[in-house]
Amino acid sequence: ENDLRESEETYRTLFEQSPFPIALCALDGTFVDVNEKYLQIAGTKKESIMGKGAMELGYVGPKDFHIISEAFLDGEGVIDQHPVDIGSPGGEVLKMLLSSRLIKYRGEPHIINVLNDVTDLIRAQEALELKNEELNEERNRLQMITDQSPGVVYQLFLKDDIPRFIFVSKGAELFVDVPTDKWLNDPSWMFDRMLPEERDRFLEAMRISERSGQTCRHEFLLRDFDGTVRWILNTSSMSQKRDGGTVWTGTLTDITERKRSEDAVKQVNRQLSLMSSITRHDCLNKIVATEGYIDLATKGIEDDATIDLLDKAQRSIEAIRSEMDLTHDLQELSDHDAQWVRIRDTIPEMVSQHPVRIPEALHQLEVFSNPMLPKVFINLVDNSLRHGVNATDLWIEYAEAPEGLTIAFNDNGVGIPPTDKERIFYRGYGKNTGLGLFLVREVLKLTNISIIENGSEGQGARFELKVPPGSYRFTDLQ
Repeated sequence: ENDLRESEETYRTLFEQSPFPIALCALDGTFVDVNEKYLQIAGTKKESIMGKGAMELGYVGPKDFHIISEAFLDGEGVIDQHPVDIGSPGGEVLKMLLSSRLIKYRGEPHIINVLNDVTDLIRAQEALELKNEELNEERNRLQMITDQSPGVVYQLFLKDDIPRFIFVSKGAELFVDVPTDKWLNDPSWMFDRMLPEERDRFLEAMRISERSGQTCRHEFLLRDFDGTVRWILNTSSMSQKRDGGTVWTGTLTDITERKRSEDAVKQVNRQLSLMSSITRHDCLNKIVATEGYIDLATKGIEDDATIDLLDKAQRSIEAIRSEMDLTHDLQELSDHDAQWVRIRDTIPEMVSQHPVRIPEALHQLEVFSNPMLPKVFINLVDNSLRHGVNATDLWIEYAEAPEGLTIAFNDNGVGIPPTDKERIFYRGYGKNTGLGLFLVREVLKLTNISIIENGSEGQGARFELKVPPGSYRFTDLQ
C-alpha cells in the first residue's frame, strides 16, 4: 500500500508539474484527466472538458483524429513526435508534436498523450527560411552587380602587411589578365607587380583609413606582364577585424586614360599659363612705356582739347592695367587644386589687425575649397572697413541645415542698399577693394560654395557663404 501510494504521488507530481501539456484519455478518446499546462493551452477549466473528446471540443479535426488513431494502432499503442494542429480558444492554430503511449491506469487501459508546443519554433524556422530566401536573392543581386561592374570588386584580408584576396569579382580576369584562382591563391602577386615605393604608400593609405575610419582612396602604379605601367584607383573601407588582421572591401579601377587626359590638360594649362605670363609681362612693359610717352606729351602741350584726349588715353591704359591684374588673379585661381582648408587658419592676420569674433566651434571647421580661401575673408574684412563707414564690430556666425553649412560674416556698418546686393559681385564694381567681390565669388564657385549679401541697410552687411554637404567637416585635430 505504501509503495502504491508513493507511486501514485510520484505520478501525480510528474503529471501536474510537467512543463508539457499532458492529457490522460480513455480508449474512446474522452478526457479522463489533464494537467495545468494543458488547461493553459486549452484556455478552459478541467470540469469543462472531462468526459468529452478532443474532436468534440474542436481541438482536433476529424481528419487529424483519424490520422492519429491510425498511427496509434499501427504503432501498437505508441506515437512519437507526430505533428498535429491544435485549435486554441482564441482561434489560433498551435503547432504541436504528439507523443502517446498505451498504459494501465487504475487497472484499465488508457492513453497518455504528451504535447510539445513547437509553434514558436516553427514560426522561427519559417522566418529563417524566408530570410534565407531574401539573403539568397540579395546575394544573387550583389553577385550580378559585382560581375558586371567595371574593374574589380574585392575583399582583402590584411595581416602583418601581407595581403590575401578572399573574394574577387569576375571582372578580375579581364582587369589584368590574371585568372581568378591566382588572385585567391597567390596573395602577393599584385604587390609584387607594384613599384617598390607604391607598395609602402598603398599600405600606409590603408593604415590611415583604419585610424580615421574614413574611406581609403589611393592611386598607385601597377606593371602589366608586358612591362606596361598603369594607374589604378583603390577605393576601400575596412569592414571588420578578425584573427589579428583586417578585412577590406573595395574596388580597383583602371584610371590610366583619365590620368593621361589630366596630364595632357595640365600640360596645356602650363603652356597657356606661361604664354599668358609672358604676354602679360610684355603688355605691362608696353603700358609703362606708353604712360611715359603720354606724360612727356602732356608736358609739351598746352591745348586743352589735346590734354583732355591724353587724359582719356591715360584712363584707358589704367583700365587695361586693371584687366591685366584681373587675368593674373584668375590664372592664380586655376593654378591651385582644391583641398581641405581650416577656417581658423584663413584669418590669422585679420584677427590680430581687426577684432573679428569667431565661435569656438569654427576653430575645428574645415572646408574643401581653393587654397585662396584666406583671401576671401581678408577681402570681406577689407570691404567692411572701407565701405562700412562706421563699422566697429566684425563677427562670424554659422548654422548647419540638411542643405549644408552657412558661414555668415557680419559687420555693424551702414549696410548695403537692396539695389546693390547683387551688383557688388559684378566684375568692375567697386575698384581698389583688394581681391574684389567678383573674384571672391569666383574663388568660392570653384568648389560649389555660393555667397550672397543678406544684411539690412542701416544695420550692417551680412555675407552668407553656403557650403554644400560633404564639403565641410568638424575635426578635433589641434
